Amino acid sequence: MSRRTGEATGADRADCVDGLVLDGQTRLWLERVQTARLAEPAPAVRPPGVLTAGLATALAAERRLAEPAPAARPPGVLTAGLAAALAAERAQLRGVSDHLNAEFGAALRADVGVSRVAVGPDAVAVDAYRPGGLRDAAGAYVFLHGGAFWHGSIDEGVNRALIAERAARAEVAAFAIEYRLAPEHPFPAAAQDAENVIRWVREGAASLGVDPARIVLGGVSAGANIALAAAARLRRGELAGLLLEVPAIDLRDNGTWDARWAAVNGLGAPSEMADLYGGGLPPASAEVSPLLLPDLSGLPATHVMTAEYDPLRAGGEALVRRLRAAGVAATGARHFGVLHGVPGLTANNPPGAAWSDDACAAIRRLSAQDPAHQTAQRPR
Repeated sequence: MSRRTGEATGADRADCVDGLVLDGQTRLWLERVQTARLAEPAPAVRPPGVLTAGLATALAAERRLAEPAPAARPPGVLTAGLAAALAAERAQLRGVSDHLNAEFGAALRADVGVSRVAVGPDAVAVDAYRPGGLRDAAGAYVFLHGGAFWHGSIDEGVNRALIAERAARAEVAAFAIEYRLAPEHPFPAAAQDAENVIRWVREGAASLGVDPARIVLGGVSAGANIALAAAARLRRGELAGLLLEVPAIDLRDNGTWDARWAAVNGLGAPSEMADLYGGGLPPASAEVSPLLLPDLSGLPATHVMTAEYDPLRAGGEALVRRLRAAGVAATGARHFGVLHGVPGLTANNPPGAAWSDDACAAIRRLSAQDPAHQTAQRPR
């Protein structure tokens, strides 16, 4: 990794939880999440990214059913039981997210306008954010939220506030994609949605007030996986850069996953995500684990942000090394003293503020009209 960010010192590093050195606000956030996990049957059984007991039971039933047999049923066609479990889990996790954001997240900026449009053949919802006074031919930031591929929304308060803040500080127009969720829409649906939105931004650049040569695609966790997969499918030159945060890009249990930090983050095995997202593809396939893509040489300049106490950290850092070996202009930052959920800690949290600073600086840099962003790339 090229640099390390957010290492606390002195009193900031006085709070230890399960051997992890956390700042006070992060420790308080973790206590809220852990308390919620114990409060059965309250909605906040687990933080985002983990299968709750109800959903795990429904998935097990789905695999046992033979009416028709799962192998005969097309990917994305769910039983009534699994569909109902997913709907309930998504609603509960949305409530948890908004509850935590009310305490630990920043308010939505009033100086950034938001409008919604439908894009592509599947009429995917896209929220367009534009800071007041932003000039035409601005850079563009296209955002893919997290949620383990099966939940999450651009309507969550944490995502709305985060995107508006980044648009204003990086001085770009931002576009948040309500991509189609697994397992109803397994791979490659979400990546196709991202591709369609990138091309919609490029084709409508003049009316959207952006420069088609200055588009940055970014994603958090599962969204980073989708962003990387989409970037690999796009033609060279369609993106100026990639911003990947706490990326879930290796869904193998025996790959770069570091189980030491799984429990404290409330994260289950990555193969659980692959089961939902892959549509039958194994976790070791490059389609669902894009860290394993055989050729990364055509990708745009990339910045990868990892968290010290995140079981996904090693996958993100391995990607930086692979990108550099492929000739891609890649940078990375490991943020110390933080967990997988750090992107959402946007209010009164020094490590969260350092994360936001890094992300905004990366968007500004990657969206700059600088041919050097592409000089390190090899032709496809």
